[in-house]
Amino acid sequence: FAKTGREVLFKTGQPKDEELLSLAREIESIWRPLGVVLGLTNATLDEIHEDNPKVLDKSYTMLRKWKESRGSGASYQNLAEGLDNEVFKRHDLVERYCNDKVAEIAQDGIARLAVGLKDDTNLQEAEASITRRVFPSVGILPGKPFHVTHRRGRELQKVYDFFVDLRQNVSSSTVIGLYIKGPPGCGKTQLARQVGEEFMQNNAPGGCFENMPRVVATLQANSPESMLQSFKELHEKLEIPNEREYQGGVREQIKSYVEDFKNYLRRTKSVWLLIVDNLTVSDQMREFWPSPGQESSWGEGTVLVTTQDSELAPRSHAHARVISLDSGMEEEDAMELLRVISEMDVDEDAKKVASVLGYFPLSLACAAVYVRQMSLDRPVSKFSWKNYLSNLQEYFAYLDHSDFTHHNPCYPQSMIRAAEFAAIRMAENSEVLRAAFVFLSYCSLRPVPLDTVADYVLREAKASGNVNIRVPDDVKLKIARCSLLIYPKTGERGIEVVTLHQVMQLAFSQIRRKQGKSGKATGEKKKELSGVLQALNEAYKSKKGGLKEHDLAIRILLCPHLKEFVEEVKVVQWLEEDLLVKALVYLADGLVHVAGVTDNYRVALLERAYKINKQLGRTDITACRLLHDLGYTYREAGFLDKAIPILEDAKKLCETETDPIWMEEKSKVLNVLAFTFREGSQLDLAKKYMKQCVEVTREAYGNSHVELVERMCNLGIILHDRWENDEAIQVLEEARKIIENCDSTEMFLRGQVLNYTAKVHLRWYLGLRHTHPHACSTNMHLRESATLHAQALKIYLDLHGDNHKFPNGVRMTYGTAKLHLGDIDEAYEMCQKAVEVYRSSGHIAWPRAGTFLADVLFTRGEYRRAKDFLEELVQVHKDKNLIVSPGAYHPRALLGEAFVHVGDMDAGEKILDECLQEWKKKGIHPEHYWVARVQAFLTDLRSRESMKCSGQIFNELPDQLN
Repeated sequence: FAKTGREVLFKTGQPKDEELLSLAREIESIWRPLGVVLGLTNATLDEIHEDNPKVLDKSYTMLRKWKESRGSGASYQNLAEGLDNEVFKRHDLVERYCNDKVAEIAQDGIARLAVGLKDDTNLQEAEASITRRVFPSVGILPGKPFHVTHRRGRELQKVYDFFVDLRQNVSSSTVIGLYIKGPPGCGKTQLARQVGEEFMQNNAPGGCFENMPRVVATLQANSPESMLQSFKELHEKLEIPNEREYQGGVREQIKSYVEDFKNYLRRTKSVWLLIVDNLTVSDQMREFWPSPGQESSWGEGTVLVTTQDSELAPRSHAHARVISLDSGMEEEDAMELLRVISEMDVDEDAKKVASVLGYFPLSLACAAVYVRQMSLDRPVSKFSWKNYLSNLQEYFAYLDHSDFTHHNPCYPQSMIRAAEFAAIRMAENSEVLRAAFVFLSYCSLRPVPLDTVADYVLREAKASGNVNIRVPDDVKLKIARCSLLIYPKTGERGIEVVTLHQVMQLAFSQIRRKQGKSGKATGEKKKELSGVLQALNEAYKSKKGGLKEHDLAIRILLCPHLKEFVEEVKVVQWLEEDLLVKALVYLADGLVHVAGVTDNYRVALLERAYKINKQLGRTDITACRLLHDLGYTYREAGFLDKAIPILEDAKKLCETETDPIWMEEKSKVLNVLAFTFREGSQLDLAKKYMKQCVEVTREAYGNSHVELVERMCNLGIILHDRWENDEAIQVLEEARKIIENCDSTEMFLRGQVLNYTAKVHLRWYLGLRHTHPHACSTNMHLRESATLHAQALKIYLDLHGDNHKFPNGVRMTYGTAKLHLGDIDEAYEMCQKAVEVYRSSGHIAWPRAGTFLADVLFTRGEYRRAKDFLEELVQVHKDKNLIVSPGAYHPRALLGEAFVHVGDMDAGEKILDECLQEWKKKGIHPEHYWVARVQAFLTDLRSRESMKCSGQIFNELPDQLN
């Protein structure tokens, strides 16, 4: 190893596993012959080849086997000799992984000085002097776990960038700081260790002090005694002479050691990094380590602090930066950690395991060690990631990770136990966090509006007489920056939220359970539960009925947490009945806006609330609102026979009341009742009650309120059903003018006005194309409908996403507009999507959506498919007892057309005649688009029959599209 006329110096000790993993990537093409040169047998190399399908795994396993089999003989020099073998000649790898650069620098310095010194005595003194100044590089790093760790390259690069940034344009006596914050088990200590290793190896920047001796020291700030021990060890490693006698108490001794250490740093001009691991708010040792800032008595250097307490990490410090590990590792890094520790390939189940564990290194290491032990001790079981995932889902809190904790002296705790300790400590030091932890322990894992959590904390503080907790924004800040919680920087649905990882929820729950076992009074537990549910109820109540985007978002966000209460049997038994009724009502109301929830589920919730309320014998405004919600939900689920009696009861409760709050409720009841009559084809009653509803709404809310807009939309649809189209459009236009002058956040109602108006224009066109096909207004209605549909769809998609019934309610009719404009493929996609969503939710309107899809199938020439589908729709109406509605005869009429198209003229004609008679009996206007279409179809059919051309195919599109 000759090198520029001097001897190459190697690092001492054994190569680290991280270095071997990095080197393994460099030698993938030569791993086997290098193994032979390093002394491994062919049998061992064959075994490595068979057990490891990936080349990187073969390469890394070979290096590990070499290190394990050679013991102390597995030195950097031995590795260098193998790499520099004439077969490979990898001098570059020897230079990078094996050479001791610091020692070589010292040697070069001595050689240069020797040229200028003739006297041997002076040369020896100078050599000794330089050696003393260069070689006391010392690294005292945080503890390392027994298993392989993963180099966190992304985070290390961020640290490097911070160091470079902080060192720019600062004085020579400036201490810079880096704070690594995060929950227990997120990898703070190991990242600090990796920073220290890079610092020692000259891979991390030291400002203008590159290639100088370095000192990395870890200070244990758990207690004065541990701090004193840290400085004693540091003095021994640095060989600092005891120039004084260390006397007095522990703190006095620490001060003496600190002064000697500071003097040493100034004298030797060493580049230094102090790691203060796991600092807490209750720590009393901060005077013994340097704070970031200029003109420090410590001289120029770096301090790295790890902490779970986010308030200790300064946000606007000129000489410090913060790295947050709250979100765990990147998925790719997490997979590599699982693979390396378990020595098993990772798959999709491993990815799910990592996701459940929040990608936190401690949890991942526990899991990997567990899987490894199972596969070694029970080889016949073929224990896999899928098995572990199953255990995790069923027994999360009870899995035995003792193999990990017993052999891990640097962190002898499982993730859940570590989380418990952290939560208990933080709750003891902060009333705000204690109350927040209680609240969140009862919630689901879904995001909670931060306002709701803060309101609970403030209510608890007021009840306990704590006058220091009163500023909402201060409370929110403390909650948002707590490392045990998750504060998404982008929010959720535009709302500021907080949530927690499953491990933390389990930790909170276990703390609560242990407190219960220790004798927590029943009354206190009931009070705690009721307080949390009351906070959720109050938060929902303030937004119930609100259709602004912000209000809708909060209602949706609160639903999973209300559900956690009303469905958890162990919780329900402790709840006050009044609170439970409200929670059931609010949950059912909120689920209207949640995709995939069936109306039957909402009915079940409200029937449960109704039963409890009936037992309580209540007839107040809350009881009236419950009846109103139940009647509405019955209607949406298709139970018209149940809806009307319930709504009539609600109407009776508020009939004689004149108080404003009762007038508002009366408006809502009349609205739902009128539209329910409309569904049952009682259009005279529907018009009567809806007009009455509009007047009551004006009286209750005024002439420019959004509630009035919603009522006018419904009146417009009812007028259109009666084919009073001019008046319908007039009412809807008035509604549009009101909403345009309202708050711009009222997007839901803006969408509703556009949607309803679009539907009236479309259906008017569908009638006119048969009765007045050449009138100028006919196609005008079609174009206007398409424009309004497009605007409404965009609003609903922004509010609810792609799979909710509101945007798909637009799609079902927008698809028909597209069909008549000639865009058959897009029409099919829209109608198909609408049927899929409405059908899956069990909504009353799903057969209605199906009729629009059947129309598209006709145009595509898929008559047989259309016929089968329409037969299903007709049966659904029978099963749901909806044949009372005139709308039930629309799919039946289309079925008649389908029979004709497939060649059964008599059956088709008979069905169409029956539909006409039924519509006439129910008072449907003769120019209504259902009636006009059937009459036109029959007229054309009979005309062709009379001309003996019945074998021709009919098409329902306008002539120009044939």
